[in-house]
Amino acid sequence: MSESSLHKLGAPCRREFEAARSRAGIAALVAVTTSACAPIDVSSTVSHHPVDGRAGQLEQFGGEQLATRDFQARYLQMGANLLVEIEARPSCVVARHRPVVRVETITRTSRGFVAWDFALGALSGGFASLAFARPQSFSPPLIDGQGRVVHDPAPALIIGGVFAGLGAILLTAGVINAVRATDETRYADAYEVELGAPKTCAEGNHPVASRGLRLRLLDPESSDPDPESESSPSPESSPESEFSPGTTPPGVSLELEAQTDASGRARFRLPLSLSNASPRALPRATPATLEVADGHGGWEPQILMFSLVLPWTQMQGAHTGSANTREVLELTPGPALDLGPTQ
Repeated sequence: MSESSLHKLGAPCRREFEAARSRAGIAALVAVTTSACAPIDVSSTVSHHPVDGRAGQLEQFGGEQLATRDFQARYLQMGANLLVEIEARPSCVVARHRPVVRVETITRTSRGFVAWDFALGALSGGFASLAFARPQSFSPPLIDGQGRVVHDPAPALIIGGVFAGLGAILLTAGVINAVRATDETRYADAYEVELGAPKTCAEGNHPVASRGLRLRLLDPESSDPDPESESSPSPESSPESEFSPGTTPPGVSLELEAQTDASGRARFRLPLSLSNASPRALPRATPATLEVADGHGGWEPQILMFSLVLPWTQMQGAHTGSANTREVLELTPGPALDLGPTQ
């Protein structure tokens, strides 16, 4: 048999082994990429342990911290004039910093990828050893010019080299992922903050000077809304809707604003429209709220609640009282003769 016929007989086998080598390379690339990008789940828990023996010596006390800011209001209504005096009553707490040891326990898991790295690396190394030990099993049979069957060791060497490299990479990735998945415990010196009981601040109570006030008269008819309107509220009656300047939200019949002076006093003038009633109408208590500006473009969350007498044209004498943001009053319209000073 001529040499040309030998090459013709070996050409199909060569193509098959070239294709097998390409598939082996792709498989190796996928396996290496998957192993190198093994996900690591991390969870940590933090605990604090007191320092024995030195706890009393290392304690530190910080300054006062504002806890709450309440307001006390005294008011006087004489006809259409409403005079209010606002006083701030802040409460503070003292922070104690106690030395502790901060222990952070970090737990890491690799979802079993480390075991797969070592298993696949061992299988790849075993397959490479087989290719080196028995090259005839991975080589295409050829017939030389004398009619003898021979084997080309080149394909076996290529396949063995590919799987040997793949096994080395997988084993290396297993070691790296095993190190990445190692648990860890960290220790650090820290301070635990303990807040004392609220008490009056060192500055004490003081007038609310140069602050804006917003007076709102509540509509008595809105305290008992129509059930049908509650089941299908309109966008205008939604509590989350915004109101343009100059308008009053639902449930408010009047909204007035004023500014306190240096002593925390302010004056409101009730409009005449609030007294357009029958001459025989008896004065009644009307719920009202008073809000204090926070000095930063907003309003304090605490709201003062009290009552005014309307229609004020039917008042006899003055109506006085006080309100405190620490007390929530349920004000309902009632006869003015039953009103007393609000404590």
